[in-house]
Amino acid sequence: MRNLKVVTLLVISLSGFTMTAQAANLEILSLGANASQLPTSFNPSHLADINNFAQAGGDSVIVGAGSQISVFTVANKTTANGLAVTNVTNGNDKLRFTYFGKEAGFENLAIVFDGGFATLFSASNKPDNGSISAEFTLNQLGLSNGGMVPFLLRRLTGGVLDANNSGLIAGNLSIGFSQLFTNSDGVTNGSVLALFDDGGGSQDRDFDDFVLGIGVIPAAIPLPASMLFLLTGLFCFGIVSKKRGQFFPAI
Repeated sequence: MRNLKVVTLLVISLSGFTMTAQAANLEILSLGANASQLPTSFNPSHLADINNFAQAGGDSVIVGAGSQISVFTVANKTTANGLAVTNVTNGNDKLRFTYFGKEAGFENLAIVFDGGFATLFSASNKPDNGSISAEFTLNQLGLSNGGMVPFLLRRLTGGVLDANNSGLIAGNLSIGFSQLFTNSDGVTNGSVLALFDDGGGSQDRDFDDFVLGIGVIPAAIPLPASMLFLLTGLFCFGIVSKKRGQFFPAI
């Protein structure tokens, strides 16, 4: 009886088991981008949360003055460079967008395209403490085969100007991408910081006017049907063996 219970518990526990396949990766297509460093004036709110995000996968990195970034401006941004998703094997992998904070006098927004451009984050929908996140599958974002991540950072003050990751950058705006990090799900090149400069402050280029974290969440894959058949057979074998008095030796 004890062994039958063991088999039953094994079947029940494994029937709810899921696996994860190779997750998609993020890649900075930096052709034409300017390699630069964050200035000493980089001082967004919730810098500790930003560094927790960068270090979540075990990378020994500190985001701050001197950190390397890839910078895109009106002069070098095309539809073929910026932040991309690559190595996609499952369109149900997700991208998580996290708004950490800002240090800006202008009003700015983050917008994502999931079939229709919609405001994702603004200064008004972020809590005073901590961060706010939203998740989309790659299928929702039109990235089932990879491609440029469809988001933009928008300045509202003084007239609408967009820095579009999957398109072009207008006016004196710029986006800096941090190095890629291993994320909390263990995905190598699985997260990055998008650092917005809205052209204010006498064009100070401090890249802290809107700080957005972007990370890959691997999709869970249900246990294959063949494994479920195996577990069912194992369960039935246990019952038959019990009835015949030939069940496995006690453990």
